[in-house]
Amino acid sequence: MGKEQKQSRQKPTQQLIRELAQDKSSLYRQWPYTYRCSLWFLVNLFFVLLITYGVQGFRQNFVQDLWQAPLLSAELMIGLTLSYLSGLYVFKRSIPGEKFQQKNFTPILLIFTILGVLILAAFFTPPKSTPYNGARSFCEFEILFYGLTSMVSLFFFNRLGFTQQLNKWERISIAFSVGMVPASVMQLACMFDPTHSLLFHYSPVILLVLLGNFLISIKFFKN
Repeated sequence: MGKEQKQSRQKPTQQLIRELAQDKSSLYRQWPYTYRCSLWFLVNLFFVLLITYGVQGFRQNFVQDLWQAPLLSAELMIGLTLSYLSGLYVFKRSIPGEKFQQKNFTPILLIFTILGVLILAAFFTPPKSTPYNGARSFCEFEILFYGLTSMVSLFFFNRLGFTQQLNKWERISIAFSVGMVPASVMQLACMFDPTHSLLFHYSPVILLVLLGNFLISIKFFKN
């Protein structure tokens, strides 16, 4: 009697497995999170470069400035690296069942520390050229707009989004991943002055944390 009841309970499960195996169209397999993050990062970078150039263009001789101002080049590369690593963390944490491990956030903190050192060094290093004159009008609002657009595309590429309460590391990672690309690119389009960069290029990234939390709270990014 007990054996018959056990077989009757197992039958629906076995039948469901066979149906899913026969109907492969009902199964959806995502790309690995590293592929999706890399594709998102490249699309996002291209979008920010294109729209930044289309709105007010880049600073004159910005390519030459990259050679003459090593701190500018270093900040640009470290900022983009911070965005990519933060994006990897966000994409990985959006996987259902993925458990939080603070050690995964350690590389992001390391890159952020390096960026802070570079920004601090810019206050004490005299420039060898003058890519500093002429602030771009409303550069901070451009960064916010590009960051929000990138945030929408980030959750589109993630597809699943976040299904549970975000912790502080995830909030920071989202802001870094979407905000550091426009903030870094703006160094080529606006004046490269440490005070101006800190107040108008990097500070908007903090606002993206608040804006991102609001959009997530109203379930804007959830399926």
